Amino acid sequence: MMEKGIARSCVYAKIGQLVQGKLTPTENFIIPGITSTIFCTKTFIYQSDDQPEFSIPENVFPALYIYQKLVNGTDLSTITRDEVLNISIVKDYVYEHMTSMKIVQHSNIPVGKGLSDGSTNILSVLLALNKFYNTTFDKKVLYEICAKILPTDPVLDKEIDLIFNPLTGEKVFNLIPKPFGIIYFDSDRSTVIDPKEIFQKFDYTSADYVSFNEILEHFQNGSVLNNYQLIFKAITMSSKINQTALPKPNFEKIIEFAEKNKMGVFVGHTGTVMGLLMDADVMEKEFNKVKAFIKETWNAKAYYDTCEQSVIKIL
Repeated sequence: MMEKGIARSCVYAKIGQLVQGKLTPTENFIIPGITSTIFCTKTFIYQSDDQPEFSIPENVFPALYIYQKLVNGTDLSTITRDEVLNISIVKDYVYEHMTSMKIVQHSNIPVGKGLSDGSTNILSVLLALNKFYNTTFDKKVLYEICAKILPTDPVLDKEIDLIFNPLTGEKVFNLIPKPFGIIYFDSDRSTVIDPKEIFQKFDYTSADYVSFNEILEHFQNGSVLNNYQLIFKAITMSSKINQTALPKPNFEKIIEFAEKNKMGVFVGHTGTVMGLLMDADVMEKEFNKVKAFIKETWNAKAYYDTCEQSVIKIL
């Protein structure tokens, strides 16, 4: 088989969500997690003389479908979620219109753990398609495409510098938070979460809306004042509210440990990952203590990262 015209991309995953909730009954928002330096998706696109070949997860086919529709002149606003989730129609269209092409994805992101595996896979292929076809769809359009398929994490943006609507792919506004470190782990290795299903379980009350507005205020003030404790307080408050929708095992133990050690607690609001937040300057010193706590309580492997690295590569 002859292959030519390669386009590649690499997108790194987000580690959970620091905050997720609603400011009002109709205003969804997230503050995304730190970008991983470990977990990523790589996409390779080749021009091939043979039949089209797609070695990609099932939920990436709708991204190919929407992309090809846009190239063919369809208005994005006319494409519905029901349409793109009809996988039989989607695949037929993709194989008919994206001929002489081979797309391969490789990912080491655990599925259903709250590490943005779906968003990362979809946005990685969209970036590669942009290069392969020399199209110029910007991040706003790519996020909107992804949001047509599933609740979206802003994996193309650096760290936690924005408030984001996962259902529309829209940036609400930007923050510039003080850098900090996280130590995280999979709290329930036997469970795989479907983000579309769990998202429907977030049934917030009027009191929760008030709390989320307070959370956002704490986060903003902490960012402006370079105050770790305000930022950690906001993130821990969100973790506690969302514990009712997706309970984490031994949650009370991590809260107690965090309070004792002046840390924050974050969770994957649509997955099983959770962890501890701390001053980046002390993370190395605290790592062994936190690692031992995680091993003893959850028998899990600990990872660590800081919010200072880039998130995408176009190769």
